[in-house]
Amino acid sequence: MTATRRLLLAALLLALAGCAAATTGPASRAAGPTIGSGGGPLAERPTWSLGDRWIRNDGIWELIRVEPENYVFSAVVAQEELHFSRDLVIARYKYFGHTSFEFTPVPKLEWPLRVGSQGATIGRFTPRYSAPYDAEFRWAVEAYEDVTVPAGTFKAFRIVYRIAPRLATNFARQSWQSVAPSTVTLKYWYAPEVRQFVKADGDSWVVRFDLVAVDPGDTEPFTVRIREPKDQSTVLAGSDPTLAGQASGGKGIVRIDVTVNGQTVASESPKGEPRRSVPLDVRLPLRDGKNVVIVTATDPGGTKIQEARTVFYTAPPSVPLPAPGAVGRVGHDVIRLLVPLPAGKLVGVVTVAVNDVVADSVLSSNARDGNVEAVLKLAEGENRIRIRYDVFNEKQIVEERTLVFDPATGAPVHLAGPAAPSAEQPAADDSARAEARAAEEQRKRAEEQRLAEEQRKRAEEQRLAEERKRADEQRLAEDQRKRAEQQRLAEEQRRRAEEQRLADDERKRAEEQKLAEEQRKRAEVQRLAEERKRAEEQRLAEEQRRREEAQRIAALPPLVVTLSSPRDQARFEHESIGLAGTAAGGKGVSRVSIALNGVEVSRQDERTPQRAFALSLPIKLREGQNTLVVTATEADGTISQEVRTVFYERPVPLTVAMRFPQDQMRVSDAASVAAAVVSSSKGVARVAVTLNGVELQNQPSDKTPQRSQLVTVPLKLQPGVNVVAISATDGEGTVRQEVRTVFFDAPQSVAAPPAPPAAVPQYDRWAVVIGVGQYDHPSIPRLKYTVADAEGIYEMLISVAGFKKEHVLLLTDKSDKKPTLKNIKWALGTFLARSARKDDTVLIFFAGHGAPETDPRGLERDGLAKYLIPADAEEDDLYSSALPMDELQTIFGRIEAERVVAFLDACYSGAAGGRTFSARKTRATGIDDLFLERLTRSKGRAIITASRPTEVSIELGELGHGLFTYYLIQGLKGAADLNRDGIISLQELYEYLEQQVTAKSRAAGGNQHPVMKGEMEGTLPLVKAPVR
Repeated sequence: MTATRRLLLAALLLALAGCAAATTGPASRAAGPTIGSGGGPLAERPTWSLGDRWIRNDGIWELIRVEPENYVFSAVVAQEELHFSRDLVIARYKYFGHTSFEFTPVPKLEWPLRVGSQGATIGRFTPRYSAPYDAEFRWAVEAYEDVTVPAGTFKAFRIVYRIAPRLATNFARQSWQSVAPSTVTLKYWYAPEVRQFVKADGDSWVVRFDLVAVDPGDTEPFTVRIREPKDQSTVLAGSDPTLAGQASGGKGIVRIDVTVNGQTVASESPKGEPRRSVPLDVRLPLRDGKNVVIVTATDPGGTKIQEARTVFYTAPPSVPLPAPGAVGRVGHDVIRLLVPLPAGKLVGVVTVAVNDVVADSVLSSNARDGNVEAVLKLAEGENRIRIRYDVFNEKQIVEERTLVFDPATGAPVHLAGPAAPSAEQPAADDSARAEARAAEEQRKRAEEQRLAEEQRKRAEEQRLAEERKRADEQRLAEDQRKRAEQQRLAEEQRRRAEEQRLADDERKRAEEQKLAEEQRKRAEVQRLAEERKRAEEQRLAEEQRRREEAQRIAALPPLVVTLSSPRDQARFEHESIGLAGTAAGGKGVSRVSIALNGVEVSRQDERTPQRAFALSLPIKLREGQNTLVVTATEADGTISQEVRTVFYERPVPLTVAMRFPQDQMRVSDAASVAAAVVSSSKGVARVAVTLNGVELQNQPSDKTPQRSQLVTVPLKLQPGVNVVAISATDGEGTVRQEVRTVFFDAPQSVAAPPAPPAAVPQYDRWAVVIGVGQYDHPSIPRLKYTVADAEGIYEMLISVAGFKKEHVLLLTDKSDKKPTLKNIKWALGTFLARSARKDDTVLIFFAGHGAPETDPRGLERDGLAKYLIPADAEEDDLYSSALPMDELQTIFGRIEAERVVAFLDACYSGAAGGRTFSARKTRATGIDDLFLERLTRSKGRAIITASRPTEVSIELGELGHGLFTYYLIQGLKGAADLNRDGIISLQELYEYLEQQVTAKSRAAGGNQHPVMKGEMEGTLPLVKAPVR
């Protein structure tokens, strides 16, 4: 790039500062403008993340760092960097490490972007070949219009910028400059759909660019993936059926709808900017029998995609109540317990508890054949069942039973139920009580006669004594006393008779009241018995009516939708197909609707429900997956659905569509890009790109060849004629090639500006920290402490070790950027290669699985290739899904830094118990010394592995880390400063690890020895030891 072009690029960068409100990156797409309160389109500010790319006709720019205040983009070919503020405003431009453009303070723009908005900023502008000067920057959004570039046609905001110096003359300009600064007018087009500037234009001498292609990350397929429930699966009633999965798409998701049997059960519209991934977690209200669950996702453009599951919901098995003292055994955790009602009792509610927790309450009116059904969920093993009967006007009846849930039983054991609880018997009948009362009265009368006789005898004896006494006295006195005595006795007898009469009257009244109360109670009991009898008769009549109604309904044909065409999962090479089938139901079909990809394409309502309804409709498919849903509604509102998923794959011959460069075009810049879309309905198997006969790319496509693939390769043109060739091979071996000739007119040399003062040599430190614990493939064992290991290393580096946070990239299960194969290769081969310079130091840490696989090349002494296992690896295909250890040698070669150290807390023995597993058809082995020496053949490269060959890398719960990583963290925190000089060197760290890991592994009953291979010139200081 010439000096003149550098100056022009500086002006372009300033212009980009003005439209930073609309800069691009595929991290989180704005995906189309919204409508503002004034009715015009709005563009929300996009956000960027590591790996975002801007594919222009002058090269490929990639986001390589996220600093506290800036995003940093780097040109793939040239040593150029663009620094954007967090407001997405250009802050500076750097060329080969030197700042060639800067505007302070960084301009701020208003968001959201809308037609008619404008603003101005005054600041200090520093161009490449001139002294800084004050400038005024004005911007305005003039229109929202269509713009066509090699990448396609986009709706875009046209933004006009004017940069005007505030000085009349260019004071302090260099003698080689002859023109004073003047106002520069630039135009840029920002497309919210792709969140990028798609075109730049302006004065004839200003650098122009067009968007050549949209980064594939922004075109991630629009998909809905359902993990649970499985299609055609059966779910027992009483369980908790849940929909689990994820909807994702490069354009983002604006709405998710979930329906069950045509009824919406969940709907979500994520707030703010459309999310590229939306998790699914919805409880499903299923009905007995067949259920159709449909998930509909909508992207910002209104496109819908659906995924369906057919689930059968069935009642749990019936289990009779065990007899008292018996233990029932069942093979299902969810059951229907048949609880008999006690005979002769008027029961209201039956409550059943499992292990002292109420599980179900049932009204006795719901009883059938003398039993109520309680739905219970049992714990594995023994369960205590407590049954409580609420009896009208009587004490509650409580019973206990024992049920054992044994999954091995497989099916419930039907046990004989106990006799119903017996009612209490009456104490005695009426005749017995009457006889008892007569005997009691006779006993009382005999007792009274006895007492009267005794009293009479005592009176007679007294009388005889008085008569003997009176015999000595005068007869007159005796007669008078006798008369007085007779009167007294008569009065006493009268009084006693009166008392007896009163007592008899009181006793008679009490007896009459008692008899009346007993008669009332007998009448009440008889009334309750009659009410109970009537209630039972009514219940039996209602049950009979229900059974008859159920039998009548059961005799009717159920509502069924049958599709004879198309078949499920069918694939078509033509877009028009026919739908054929029937909807039939005994109650009559009142409505049939047909939806394609969530959009209703046909509906027919019948005023008079029909027993059968013929379906015949032409359907026009869209490319890719199509979801066809037929919904039939019966007269009583019952809904039945049938779903078909079909695919339209339009026949496409192998085609290489070159987007850039155009044939015979002339350019004045050596940096460019080759971009093409390769398509074939047979799948794109391989793509190769050459420039002037030199191969720049030749690699197979993904494991499963895609129908279409975007190819972008940066070019560095030679002066004169350049020939760019892209050749592709499809799945059947067909080869097609497209060739473009490009003329690079090298600019005429001009007098060089004064050389900038020599920069003071500086070095920096960089790191990539990777921890993989959760693996997508279920057969790969999960690791407990690898994420904690990576997070511990990361925190130690940015705190104790003093690494700049933006210079340390963390990839774990929990981080935004996951440890997939693509992201790991990008972090090691792109982030570090673009960031680290010659004098810098690079640390790499990996905690996760290692694994061996048979080496068909025959290069390895033990016959096995070794791999680091990313989160998305497949156990039976490590070659295409894992990172070969040999790739580390290539990665080491891409990094300019002269000091690179890798710490690998993984092993490759295939043995059990550590961070390794055996791939299929392999035997246990390890990494030998020759293998490590080959990887570290270049000077300034070292690898420290956690264990020797045939050993495993141990994880210890007491440490909360892998054994190797725990002591690695402790060592870098200061424990490895063996000579107490305040600096921890690589050799000191290795000696410390060798001592501590070996001793601790033996104490834990294992055997683990770290191994270091590589060559460093002199002592390599890693970190400063903290002051003790």
